[in-house]
Amino acid sequence: GQAIISEDNFFLIKLKSFGANFGWHGIPMIEQPAFTLDQSLKQRYRWVFGSLQSAGEVHKLDGWHSLNWWERFNLREVIVLRCSSYGLGFIIGLISLLINIYLALNLIIGNTFDFNFSIISTLTLFMWLGAYQYGVYMNLKHGDFSLLYKIKEHVIISILSPFIGLAETYPAFRALIDWWIFQKRKVEWKPTIKKKN
Repeated sequence: GQAIISEDNFFLIKLKSFGANFGWHGIPMIEQPAFTLDQSLKQRYRWVFGSLQSAGEVHKLDGWHSLNWWERFNLREVIVLRCSSYGLGFIIGLISLLINIYLALNLIIGNTFDFNFSIISTLTLFMWLGAYQYGVYMNLKHGDFSLLYKIKEHVIISILSPFIGLAETYPAFRALIDWWIFQKRKVEWKPTIKKKN
């Protein structure tokens, strides 16, 4: 068949189609994250596009028809739903950013709004910001970086948080557009090089 650019995802699906069982092995795995924005964007596109490819090819596997409907649903439709919700997060993030810019500009020119922050919205804000900080912490935890570099990265991520969501969901959105609208099914791919320039 055609090349699948998310081979680990397809390998898992293939094993599941033959009835293999998986569980947590209890050992942390350290993976080197992408170092540049370009590398990260390409990697996210590959994850989503490759997952859509896998979901589109899974019905051709030998063990597919031996699975019950729930297993087939989880190996195909759930993957498509997850990819779609991830990619459509770009639209939600863009709308939210535009609304926040509008509100900020109105506050700057003196218009006031009745902001009624509930406990839930405040907790949600801290969870959202905290998720990015935790991600930075985990990406830098095992790296050979100075304390000053780590602090700088945390500050930069705090400042860029409103735009990070757009940057990380755009490749998924682009993969959805390529898959659903342009009917793209094959792609030329070069591995994501994870090294400092």
